Amino acid sequence: MGNAVKFTQQGSITLRVDAQEQDSEQIQLIIEIEDTGVGISEEDRDKVFSSFEQTRSGVKSGEGTGLGLAISREYAHMMGGDITFTSQPDKGSIFRLEIRCEPGQIEIITSPQTLLNPVGLQPNQPSYRTGQRSANYRRFSQCL
Repeated sequence: MGNAVKFTQQGSITLRVDAQEQDSEQIQLIIEIEDTGVGISEEDRDKVFSSFEQTRSGVKSGEGTGLGLAISREYAHMMGGDITFTSQPDKGSIFRLEIRCEPGQIEIITSPQTLLNPVGLQPNQPSYRTGQRSANYRRFSQCL
């Protein structure tokens, strides 16, 4: 998802999730992220899952190390699945994660959990000071 956001300046990003029953013990979980971003050229396709490699658009963005998809694909392999992609330059990409997993149990939450608002520190806590009274400090103080 992060790469889709990084490389899609205009257009759309779509997340699709599907679960297909394989048998009574397992389902095939399929997650697709489709974007209308810059796409990946034919020359760069071999770099996508290689550690410390970046596509031309990745280098141009000035962000990342070339590890995200390599690590993600290794995790997918460890779970018995894979990450694949299709892409067209200047049209976008579709990345697809497929893994087998056990079906979960449905739980219904009957009442929302109550969130507590902080009102201050416990007694006898050390006093911390900031170098200046920034806008964030003032906002935080108002919350207390």
